[in-house]
Amino acid sequence: MLPLVGMTAAAQQPTFRSGSSSVVLDVSVKRDGKPVTGLTARDFQLTDSGVLQTITDVSREQFPVDVTFIADLSGSVEGAQLDAFRRALETMRQNLRDGDRARLVVFDPRIREIDGLEYGRVRITADNRPTDGGASALIDAVAVSLIRDANPDYRRMAIVLTDGQDAGSFLDELELLDVAARGDMTVFAVALTDGTTRVPQRPSNERMLQALADTTGGALTVLQRDADLGASFVRELEAFRTSYVLRYSPTGVRPSGWHDVGVRVNRQGRFEVRARKGYFGETAVAGQKP
Repeated sequence: MLPLVGMTAAAQQPTFRSGSSSVVLDVSVKRDGKPVTGLTARDFQLTDSGVLQTITDVSREQFPVDVTFIADLSGSVEGAQLDAFRRALETMRQNLRDGDRARLVVFDPRIREIDGLEYGRVRITADNRPTDGGASALIDAVAVSLIRDANPDYRRMAIVLTDGQDAGSFLDELELLDVAARGDMTVFAVALTDGTTRVPQRPSNERMLQALADTTGGALTVLQRDADLGASFVRELEAFRTSYVLRYSPTGVRPSGWHDVGVRVNRQGRFEVRARKGYFGETAVAGQKP
């Protein structure tokens, strides 16, 4: 079981990839649903706290990816849904590259990490899946997963599989968003519903899941029960791989506190640009919210 002890203290320490000399941003650019390639620094406009910045480098670096799966596998997830999740993990295993790494965090009221996750050998059994049933601690599970120590050799992403329901967490939505804002992990939420592609439904807590994705530069995907879960996982992974890495040295802004960051494309046409909403400076004030 993963503890919540020290969560508040850990959340106050900014771990986003920033420093006194540079800030690094993962930026996804799409047009008509497809990744846009060939962009350079001149094609981007970036502001920090409303001040226009000079981008020093733009690349599409092929760093290994560190993927955290955060999955609600409470007692309500049985039969076909559980089988679909197993198949989705296997699909992801086939799309991981040499050097990538991954782990699986499962939750209901308890939060557990399955050690030694190897995708070809994943077995979700009575020994390693939560069995308490009832309320799911969605917010707590995501929060404890986001505060892990960062490794600069990896680009970090999380895929959260949930129906959106939370009735057992100690933390609230604002505290979760605070943790997310202070980290460097991009969150892709996959929200499952009881609807179908012909009669779709919306998930619980959709606004919170969208805010979590927006804060970290990720995305929210709503899936009906008859959709392909594995294909959704792969789309999120590939979207993350094809994102740009922008670097800049902040100028004309205070070093501490919350920094709003805005990124746009300086080309004609309509582009979908996703990036973190901002970051905390190295001497951020404890408890300050974005």
